[in-house]
Amino acid sequence: KELIFSELKDYSPKVEPIQRSDDFYINANCLLEIALFDLHLGKVANKGEAEENYDLKIAVRRVRKEVTELLKRVNLSLVSMIFLPVGQDLLHIDHIKATTFNDTQMETDTRFHKLIKAARNILIETIDELSSIAPVDVVVVVGNHDTTSSFLIGEILEAWYHNNQNVTINNSPKLRKYYKYGKNGFQFTHGDQEKHTELGLIFATEEPSLWASTDYRFCQLGHFHKQKKTNYVSVDSHQGFKVQILPSLSSQDRWHYSKGYASLKQAKAFLFDYNEGEIAEFTYTA
Repeated sequence: KELIFSELKDYSPKVEPIQRSDDFYINANCLLEIALFDLHLGKVANKGEAEENYDLKIAVRRVRKEVTELLKRVNLSLVSMIFLPVGQDLLHIDHIKATTFNDTQMETDTRFHKLIKAARNILIETIDELSSIAPVDVVVVVGNHDTTSSFLIGEILEAWYHNNQNVTINNSPKLRKYYKYGKNGFQFTHGDQEKHTELGLIFATEEPSLWASTDYRFCQLGHFHKQKKTNYVSVDSHQGFKVQILPSLSSQDRWHYSKGYASLKQAKAFLFDYNEGEIAEFTYTA
């Protein structure tokens, strides 16, 4: 495996930093986050047994539409950096037997090999588009469906962008990932393992320097396919943190329909000022 990835890195496209005007660095002071959570590529649903049809082609079209629509709504002259969390049940299955990481059998509309290629292609297409606007940091967060395969996707992206100075990939095997932009601190986890009320303490314990050097702290989760926010404050708001459960563009499948689980098919983008924290939130509804 190491030999294969070392060769991929040797042959990855060499991309120099994009030359940006002086105005870009003077005016831009914000981080743009595009949240691609719980896409479940490979999930299949039929309108006769669920609310609507859903398959790999529909999912890929939704991703393209989401990115296009969210970018239209953002004042891109403010953006100095783009952050893209991927994984978070990007894939509906984890391996060729069409089961999740925990061996739950899934209904899928495609072969595992085709699914990996489709995920790779749409992510590279998205990252390339975003990197034409500003440098892009990508963090890979594993889900409970795609624990192994999302790491594989992350390795592919790391190899592909190895020689691209406009893109960085964080594909460490840790369950929880952390990120900093100015006074903003971020924790990413799928949310199916930890108690949500303890995420702030986990954040402060695992990354004490990051916690201490930031004023605005965000714990972002997937898994639940809905949007929910909770604020926890100790002493005053400057010492608090926010838990954000982010929505999904994925449709119901037969199992979710049978349980009565339904939510809006949405995706989010956020704008974080370097010093002032979150200043805008954007929503795309499929």
